[in-house]
Amino acid sequence: MKSKHVNRLVELAKAIGLLLTICGITLAQADIEQREQQAFYAAASEVASFVVKIETIGGAEKVGNVLVSSAPTSGVIVDPDGYIACSEYAFIQKPNSILVQLPNGDRKAAKIVSRDSRFRLVLLKVEVDEPLTAVPNATSNVEVGQWAVTVGRTLPGDGFNMSIGIVSAKDRVWGKAFQIDANVSPANYGGALADIHGNVLGIIVPLSPNSNAVTAGSEWYDSGIGFAVRLDQVLAHLDKWKEGDLKRGLMGIAMKSENLYAEATIGVSRPKSPAREAGLKADDVIVSANGIPVTRYAQLKHILGPMLAGEVVDLEIRRADETVKTSIELTDELVPYEHAFLGILPASAREEEEEEEEEEEEEEGVRIRYVFTDSPAAEAELKQDDLIVEINGEPVADELALRQLLAATEPGQEIEIKTVRGDEDPVTATITLATVSESVPTSLPARFSDDEPDNENLPPLGKINVKLPEEANECKAYIPETYDPAGDHALLVLLPAPGEKKIDGLIRAWRDACDESRTILLVPQAKAERGWAPDESQFIRKTIENLRKDYAIDADRIVACGTGNSGSMAFLVGFKFRELVRGIASVNGAIPSRAPGIFNEPLQRLSVWLAAEKEGRMAKRIESNIELLRELKLPVTESEAEAKEIDDDTRDAILNWIDTLDRI
Repeated sequence: MKSKHVNRLVELAKAIGLLLTICGITLAQADIEQREQQAFYAAASEVASFVVKIETIGGAEKVGNVLVSSAPTSGVIVDPDGYIACSEYAFIQKPNSILVQLPNGDRKAAKIVSRDSRFRLVLLKVEVDEPLTAVPNATSNVEVGQWAVTVGRTLPGDGFNMSIGIVSAKDRVWGKAFQIDANVSPANYGGALADIHGNVLGIIVPLSPNSNAVTAGSEWYDSGIGFAVRLDQVLAHLDKWKEGDLKRGLMGIAMKSENLYAEATIGVSRPKSPAREAGLKADDVIVSANGIPVTRYAQLKHILGPMLAGEVVDLEIRRADETVKTSIELTDELVPYEHAFLGILPASAREEEEEEEEEEEEEEGVRIRYVFTDSPAAEAELKQDDLIVEINGEPVADELALRQLLAATEPGQEIEIKTVRGDEDPVTATITLATVSESVPTSLPARFSDDEPDNENLPPLGKINVKLPEEANECKAYIPETYDPAGDHALLVLLPAPGEKKIDGLIRAWRDACDESRTILLVPQAKAERGWAPDESQFIRKTIENLRKDYAIDADRIVACGTGNSGSMAFLVGFKFRELVRGIASVNGAIPSRAPGIFNEPLQRLSVWLAAEKEGRMAKRIESNIELLRELKLPVTESEAEAKEIDDDTRDAILNWIDTLDRI
């Protein structure tokens, strides 16, 4: 009996001990969490002493079709004399006046002194009676996984707002920023990023690796993807920034491949650029920059990303079997690039391969499919089926080689071209290159042979669903019944406008024309009935890439097309994904304010087809867009729309224009 009581007491003691242990752990955990909260608040309180509230008054209510928020935002005091760094995002509406509320509650008028286009920052200046508490030198001791505290001043009164996360990556957006998972929204753009000890690491801004536009990256707010530009890079040039704008440095090269993991091989050294003046050539491989080894293109972008115009980059180049060293002073502005025009359409590469299989000896070169009237090629009496084999003594292996050779030239420049016609001897002619023709021939020879396609193992034809598991949007495609796996087909990405026909109706309207022209039609649908949101551009890109996996699509004939607001979305997609899209067709749609920077690229060609109702409300704005695009040397084909939607004549004009997008 006694032993039973003893056993029960032992069991009770064990239970009490286990309970005390659990309570101890719980209390210890609660104590740790409380200490963490205290540390976060202490860090934020210290940082708040040099974070200000910024209010803007007046200015545009809309930028393009986008409503602009007038809510307060934040800034960081970077100099005791009243200099404040903040995000350029807060000033896209061009306000009439700017007010800054200092940490002590005083409100002062501010003016914009200068901008930094690398980081999309603005430097403000307020007049002060006594020196302000400025941010101390930035810490360079930053590790992935450490605590990240963001601090802003957008709350009423003198309070500050904060959010907590970790530093998830360093040197993002090409060496310019820390990536954090703390909630970041327009309310704390311009605020400070600090560690748990109150050391400031950076300034919160919207950024994107794909665009340098002011609003790029703002679509990711509160998504767990945020960026802060490195404060040490900001402070390093503060004295120069006080004197005027800081602009990112440009060298003037286009890479042979946009694959970030490929070697940094130059495809084109642009005319009138620092790179051309330094003697950089096509096929040069950059193996080091500023003493840092470069084995991949991405590494070069990281080195050049934070550099300013006027700074010098030291390069080591591999050229054939020799090593060349050179130094290049970066510039802030490149002369708009303009493609030189020979005046031909090349024959399909796949057609050439089929023809060469029948020949005993393969012959390198580019066969001419069509010669434009009144072009340099026509003046030199080049004809259909002629074979271009040399430019300025350089062999032309294929269409890519021809484009690369001509990309290094300018309109008005003379070249020597060697061609072969049938069994005749090669002929060399001197040709003066022209500007790219914007006219579209009414009749062109077919790009595809009349042979029946191989019907074995064909992918699905007709109307198909294009479903991306991670996306809620609906999307369908039409694969023409004339689809030939041996030919590269044009891809028209048709973006329905709000209130326009549903996807099935659009496919029915385009089906016969797509069969005749062997054009693949992709029709993605916006989530909301009111139309497209800017962040849905990524969904559109993914549908294009998804379709390219299974179907033979011509990389030179991928076109984004829409009417009205969807035409504006077509501009956004075309400008944002230059490595993918080669044409933009818009009916009564204007360039959106949130479009990334518009520019012409030597090896990423882009053409625009625009139509507007003559008396429509968008006519003047579209006319202004055309002037801008031509100033930037992008080829624009104009038309007049008879209706707000795409009618049969407009549809046929667009398809005919698409057939000329590979013009050289």
